[in-house]
Amino acid sequence: MKKTRSRPVDRVKKPKILNVVKLCLVFTCLFQLSLSAVTLSQERKVDLSLKNVTVEALFREIREQTGYYFIFNYEALGDKRVESVECTGEEASSVLDRVLGALGYRCALENNIIIVIPALPQQRLTPLTIRGRVTDEKGNSLPGVSIAVKGASTGTSSNKDGDFLLVLPTTGEVTLVFSFVGMERREVKYAGQTLLTVVMKESISELDEIIVSTGYQRFNLRESTSAIQYIKAEDILVPGLTSIDQMLEGYVPGMTFMQNSGQVGATPRLRIRGTSTVLGNQEPVWVLDNVVIENPVNISPEQVNDLDFVNLLGNAISGINPNDIESITILKDASATALYGPRAANGVILVTTKQGRQGPPELSYSLSGTFTRRPHYSDRSVFMMDSRERVAFSRELLEKRVIYPHVEHWLGYEKAMLDYWTGAISHDEMQREVGRYESVNTDWFGELMQNSLSNKHTVSLSGGSPDVRYYVSAGFADTRGSIKDEAVKQYTASMNVVGTYNRWTIRFNLNGNVNKKFYTPADVEVTRYAYETTRALPARGDDGAPWFYPRQGKNNEYLDFSILNEKANTGQEIRSSGLTATAGLEFRVMEGLRATLTASYNTSNTTQESWHGEKSFYAGRLRTVINDSDVDVMPYGGELVYQNTEQYSYTLRGQVDFSRALDADRRHVITAAAGGELGSTQYLGLNETYRGYLKERGKKMAQVSTVTEPNFASWLATNLNALGVWADQLTNRVGPYATVAYTYNNRYTLSANGRFDASNRFGSRANERLAPIWSISGRWHVKGDLLQKANWVDDLSLHGSFGYQGNML
Repeated sequence: MKKTRSRPVDRVKKPKILNVVKLCLVFTCLFQLSLSAVTLSQERKVDLSLKNVTVEALFREIREQTGYYFIFNYEALGDKRVESVECTGEEASSVLDRVLGALGYRCALENNIIIVIPALPQQRLTPLTIRGRVTDEKGNSLPGVSIAVKGASTGTSSNKDGDFLLVLPTTGEVTLVFSFVGMERREVKYAGQTLLTVVMKESISELDEIIVSTGYQRFNLRESTSAIQYIKAEDILVPGLTSIDQMLEGYVPGMTFMQNSGQVGATPRLRIRGTSTVLGNQEPVWVLDNVVIENPVNISPEQVNDLDFVNLLGNAISGINPNDIESITILKDASATALYGPRAANGVILVTTKQGRQGPPELSYSLSGTFTRRPHYSDRSVFMMDSRERVAFSRELLEKRVIYPHVEHWLGYEKAMLDYWTGAISHDEMQREVGRYESVNTDWFGELMQNSLSNKHTVSLSGGSPDVRYYVSAGFADTRGSIKDEAVKQYTASMNVVGTYNRWTIRFNLNGNVNKKFYTPADVEVTRYAYETTRALPARGDDGAPWFYPRQGKNNEYLDFSILNEKANTGQEIRSSGLTATAGLEFRVMEGLRATLTASYNTSNTTQESWHGEKSFYAGRLRTVINDSDVDVMPYGGELVYQNTEQYSYTLRGQVDFSRALDADRRHVITAAAGGELGSTQYLGLNETYRGYLKERGKKMAQVSTVTEPNFASWLATNLNALGVWADQLTNRVGPYATVAYTYNNRYTLSANGRFDASNRFGSRANERLAPIWSISGRWHVKGDLLQKANWVDDLSLHGSFGYQGNML
């Protein structure tokens, strides 16, 4: 049972600013810094009459009278109490020196902020105030510029006028790092200037150098007319995460990131273009090195909302080591659908892996580790009574004669009192039982959960000559969960080779992975049990064995239950492996004209086993006696749910690319691409449920007679999964596509994309076998210099875009 943490009557709600500025003091206190006192000129006076108040309440009162803000360590000082504060017209500094001095603290005033610090006279540091302004090359102020102290986590940003203020402890030399979108990053060393002026330069070349790929074409990012988000993988790598989709949170505007499960290795749900369907698949299409990769498991409409099933299996990109990824490109608008067909209605995420660079062999090793702390009852987010408090609560309920709901089996204090009232035990025995419940104080978090240390290793080798470049890597990740015995082990390998000879270019990519995941079945609800179960119940008996208590079963009967027994006699294991091979051949026919041929093959195998042993509570419910002659649907052993999916897919693509400037000044540029694609995806699936499963005997099955056990025979005959359900599916598709774009003077771009798809998924509906999709979009960007020549304005920049998508049938 949970309890509400009491708050003192005189405790005042903390101002929002304190929640922010307290973090700054933590860094200061860790290094035991002490700021020297600053003369409080033009001191503001206060009138106080407070008794037995917290230091936080005192600060609040002074804040309301003077307007001063406070920075202090709330954990160390906020709950300390002051017996009495009486003053009339006294300076705030005098009051604070008197009160804080008795507590071993002192204060300093800087820019209307009072900083409270430990009184350590042997360490005297003076606050350093840095004021400055950030402008562009034309002298215009830049608001929102990020300003950080190099080598520290302290920082700020410029206001609407480009001004900024930093208050730092004196730590020797200070270097400030300025960064802003579209501007070059600058590092400025502070040399005692009264006003630090920083001029930032535009970084147009950086945008020009970003080459993005739609999977079919490569072009400069500034020439794109589509809604494209480009991210460098190295900018979002997070230690402890094993999949790139887990790292995208917060980096893609408009993308919804949903982590529906806290279990280790769970896959997040990504929504790029909102929810496009209620029953169907809502996930974006994943493209690896210009080729669509399929999910390892074909999720049916019935399973799409089963988060425990969907999240733990992983998606198409789960087996790719994030350290092998060079960049991620997200296509959001209608042009993505026009390029990839109807399956791209939820958006497209393109992943480009690393390639070798010309030079001597370079060996790289990456190691990262993550420590995860399990929950504790001392955490602020956990409000749980200990055993003594829980028994006291039950005693109060009985003394006040609160009516209990209908209960068949009593536990804890209530059970001891009921046995005493009915004469089953004596008064002394009742007292001993109550004392035992008061002292047991079970740590369910400690029994069921664990502190975990995860580690990840990646070793890679890259290099090459002007003719051949290579990149090879291998990785291993051992990720531990907060629930005991839950873990994910991942093995990855990648190879990327590019060779050139005259007009020919050959590319070969190979990615492989093996994953093993170990969980506790979702119906056991380990985390919920740890958070909600009273600590007055023991986890183990006097002999150290699991302690059981009655729990309601299937037919209102009560069976013995122990969460430790459930952990030991249930399990879920997911084994998966995947291999993707892609080969590409390119021939440059002439300048601006090239032809490419791409072939890719992908295969994966996923096996999921979820079992409940013979001694589990789940098995006991299925073995409940109905009458004297019959037993329920599982007379012996436990239950095993077995699911296996094999996936095979291939893609063949031929394409011709054209790019040509129509004049010597390159004011008129046309780019175009046309090609055809042939692909096939096949799933072979088997779902089967076994009863009579004896895991401890080498995964054998008990022999159950259908004659003597009619209920089991009935279940066997009516349950489809007992007989085995095959979930095979074959999808073939073929279709041409084309894209064309016109750019004028590097300012205006108009593009159009089209695609025709034919698939066997349309069945006998001949009119729908061919589903053409097309889109048209444009982009313009007018700089100030063009308008300056017309003497219209001194400085102006206009940009915008438009798009339209349609289906011809």
